[in-house]
Amino acid sequence: MPASLPNKYRPRKFSQVVGHSLIVKILQSSIERGKFSNGYILAGPRGTGKTTLARLIAKAINCLNPKSGEPCTNCENCIAIERSSFPDLIELDAASNRGIDDIRAIREGAQYLPIKGKYKVFILDEAHMLTKEAFNALLKTLEEPPPKTLFILCTTEYEKLPPTIVSRCQRLFLTSLEPRLIAQHLESVCKQENIDFEEEALMQIALASDGGMRDALSILEQVSIMGVKITKEIVEEALWFVSLSRIRNFIKLLASSNVDSAILELRNLYRAGFNLQRFWTDLESEVHNLLLYKALKEPSKLLRADSFYLEHDIPLEALLYIEKLIQNARLEARTKDPLLAYETAIIKTLIVKEILPISKAIEKASCNEDIMEKLSKNLEPQLFNLLKQVKREETPDKITFYLLGGEFSEKDIQKIKSIDPRINFEIVKEDNSYKEMVRKEFDAHIIENESKGYTP
Repeated sequence: MPASLPNKYRPRKFSQVVGHSLIVKILQSSIERGKFSNGYILAGPRGTGKTTLARLIAKAINCLNPKSGEPCTNCENCIAIERSSFPDLIELDAASNRGIDDIRAIREGAQYLPIKGKYKVFILDEAHMLTKEAFNALLKTLEEPPPKTLFILCTTEYEKLPPTIVSRCQRLFLTSLEPRLIAQHLESVCKQENIDFEEEALMQIALASDGGMRDALSILEQVSIMGVKITKEIVEEALWFVSLSRIRNFIKLLASSNVDSAILELRNLYRAGFNLQRFWTDLESEVHNLLLYKALKEPSKLLRADSFYLEHDIPLEALLYIEKLIQNARLEARTKDPLLAYETAIIKTLIVKEILPISKAIEKASCNEDIMEKLSKNLEPQLFNLLKQVKREETPDKITFYLLGGEFSEKDIQKIKSIDPRINFEIVKEDNSYKEMVRKEFDAHIIENESKGYTP
C-alpha cells in the first residue's frame, strides 16, 4: 500500500523541517557538541511537527554517521528508526497509557543500557494526559536520569504539565506555521507528485490547515484523489467552505442592514450542511482585513491588492461595530445554539446604516450649532425660546422646523429665514396633542428661567 502524503513527506532530517528554524538550529548545535539535555518538552499546536522533531532527535543521537548534528538517514540505526523497528526508541501514547503502572514500566526499562543504539529514547506523546500519580512516578527518573537515556515529552497543552516536571526539562515551543510556508511546501509536493494546481487553491488549503503541515498534506491528498487540476472551487467544495465571494456579499448585507436577506442566506448555509462556525470565523477574518485596509496608510504591505477592498465604501465606524457584533456572537455560540447566536447578531445590524462617520457627525454638529447660535444672537429671547420648542429635523446642510398653523406669524417666519438660508419651515396638520406638548414644554422652560432669575 502506498504511503499517505503526510507520511511520505515527513522530514527525514532536520534540514527538511519547514519553519521552526531556531529550534532546529538549537537541536543540531547541541547534538553536534554532545551537550543535549536528558529531558525535552516539545509544546505546540497539533500537526506542527512535535513528534517528528522528537524522532529526529532520536535518529540524530543514534546515527552511526552523523554530520553537523544531522542524521545520515542511510545507516542501520536511521533506517530502523524510520521503520519504527528500533529497539531503543520507545514511543508511548500518554492519552491511552496514562496511569502509574505505565510509567513504572518505563522506569524499569530505563534502567537497562541501550540494546543497539547509543542512547535509549522515550517519547511520550500528549504527555499532559498523564495522571498526577504518573507524573510523580516520572519525576524521580527525570531528576536522576539513568545514563544513556533521553526523555522527550510532546504536548499540545503545555500549561497542564506540572511545574516540577517542566523545571527539569529543556522547553522548546513550536508555533503554527505561516500559510505562506505551508503553501510553498505544498507546491513542492505537487510538483514531485505531478499534481496540477492553482496557487490560490494551495493557499486555501494552507489557511484551512490552521498552521499544521500534517493537516495541510492530508487535505492536499484528499482533493488530489479526484485526478483533476486542484482549483480553489474544488477545495471549497471538498471541505465545505463558503466561498470568499459569498462571504463578501454577506458583509454587504450586514453593512446595508439588510437583515431579511442576511438571515435567509445564513439559514440556506445551515440547510446545505456548511459549518456555520467555520463560516463565522472566515467572516470575522474578512471584516478584519477590511478594517486593516481602511485604517492603514499602506495596507498593500500586509494585504494583497483586491478590488473588493478598493471599492468598498463602508464607514470605518460601521465596520468596527459589525466586527464587534461578529466577535460577540462567536463567543456566545460556544454556550448556545450557533444559529440563534448568529441570527441575533444579524438583527443587531439594523442600526448599521444609521451610523455616521465621525467627520460627518462633527460636520453636522458644527453646522447645527452655527445656525442655532445665529438665531440666538439675532432673535428676541422670547421668539428664540419659542422656536427652540418647535419640532425640528437636522441634517448636515439644513434645519427644518415643523410648525402648526398660526403658531408663528408670516413676518416672524420670514425674519427667521432671513438669518440663514439653511433654515426651512414646513406647516404640519393641526394636532392638539402635539400643540399641547409644545405648550407644556414652553411653559416648563419659562418656569425654569424664572427660578433662575431670568425674565422672558
